[in-house]
Amino acid sequence: MCINFGLFCLLISLAYVLWTFVQYFVAPDSLVSGYFTTIFSVVLFGGIQLISIGVLGEYIGKIYYEVKKRPHYLVDETNMTVKGEQHDD
Repeated sequence: MCINFGLFCLLISLAYVLWTFVQYFVAPDSLVSGYFTTIFSVVLFGGIQLISIGVLGEYIGKIYYEVKKRPHYLVDETNMTVKGEQHDD
């Protein structure tokens, strides 16, 4: 889910770049100096961070499920015998 939201933020930032680029040629006097670069960089790097956190979360989740399939403990020695086998005393 975090990866999808990160990709969504990247798409929003790219759409914002295109919209501001078109607006620059249509009405250049309506743009505020520095606003575009600040908002674009925050949304772009936020999206990249969300994608990175999502990939890391997927990796840790797979590790968690792999670890859960292991037994809680290993038996080195037991006093139980297997059928057909003799127990040495």
